[in-house]
Amino acid sequence: MAAQKQHITYSIVFLVMAGLVTVGYFWWASRIDRFPGLYESVNTYYHYEQNKDWGKTYSMRVPAYQKSVSLGFYISTMESDSKGWKLLSYKVVSAVSEQNRVKLHMKFTELAPISYLPNEVSGTLKINTSQITTEFEESSIWESINGKWLAWETGARSHLDLNEGLVAPNKHFKTDAQKDARLLN
Repeated sequence: MAAQKQHITYSIVFLVMAGLVTVGYFWWASRIDRFPGLYESVNTYYHYEQNKDWGKTYSMRVPAYQKSVSLGFYISTMESDSKGWKLLSYKVVSAVSEQNRVKLHMKFTELAPISYLPNEVSGTLKINTSQITTEFEESSIWESINGKWLAWETGARSHLDLNEGLVAPNKHFKTDAQKDARLLN
């Protein structure tokens, strides 16, 4: 009887330890700081975006993006698409890596122009301001190229269309494809 209790105790301890190791791994695996220099690049990019310095955000895009979108078109489109919007904050929630690319799950808080709301909604709310606070959760995909982190996509947030994925391979990581396959079954 004592041997059986001891066996059960060891089994419970083993299961708890295995659970802690698993939780610890997933906590560590989802952290951005395990990718040297990525945190700084992400902060620099979104700081430039907050200041609407579109030439500098463009310089932080991958070469394939820059071949697909000219600098002049990028700047004029981003200036137009960002009118009335202000990026207040951004936060990296988690990070998933595949080869030399990292997909960040991010939360954004922005001030949006009241025109962002459909007319029937803004009319019934009787809003006394010209802007509303919005929150978005989107992906931002980065790649390390020659030791420098560059962006494939940085989150459109319903108004910055050129931040969407324009060129491959930014749309699907293996983890996304596996998740999509599970959803179809």
